Amino acid sequence: ESVAAAGSMLGSGGVTVMEEGTDMVWAALRLMEFFYHESCGKCSPCREGSSWLVQTMRRIVAKRGQMEDLETLVHLCKNIEGRTVCAFGDASVAPIMSTLKHWRPEYVALIQAAEAANLIKLEPAAARH
Repeated sequence: ESVAAAGSMLGSGGVTVMEEGTDMVWAALRLMEFFYHESCGKCSPCREGSSWLVQTMRRIVAKRGQMEDLETLVHLCKNIEGRTVCAFGDASVAPIMSTLKHWRPEYVALIQAAEAANLIKLEPAAARH
């Protein structure tokens, strides 16, 4: 009960240890890819939602994300959590929700890098007109 009160779950009881400086957005993507691969596919929220989560996370990690993607991630997670046949769906959204809560600036930095790259690409073309 105390674990649930803290907003977490025991799951399998496994512990993942990462060194300081680990890219937490990348780590969340890797975990989401695991959950996507392991989903049985029986319920739509898990099957479809995990696919959308992976696509959105890959876009952010590749520095092609947009600020709206953060809202999309939260929306998807909230529509998976508590709406699946088993607890697997709940567990699958935990890495994203946790990293958005504790490492949101890392997501924002990747998105801002994407926005800056797009501005740089647009400036030369705009200058020619």
